[in-house]
Amino acid sequence: MQALDVLLNRVSVPRLVDPAPDAAQREIMFGAALRSPDHGQLKPYRFLTVEGPARERMGELLVEALQQSSGEITPQA
Repeated sequence: MQALDVLLNRVSVPRLVDPAPDAAQREIMFGAALRSPDHGQLKPYRFLTVEGPARERMGELLVEALQQSSGEITPQA
């Protein structure tokens, strides 16, 4: 598939669900991300993956932060 075809036919996923990408898939994604144009010289030098119980805890912390900043959380949030 041509790169332009990929860009023109991409689809955004509104909510991420399991299964998460495995280690091999993440390596491919990270490699592609590091090769993308970076005119602002902002290229990341590391990526952080959060898995297992830490992922659940991170979700809880994000909910708490949202509650503190906006007061109310809807199921859509």
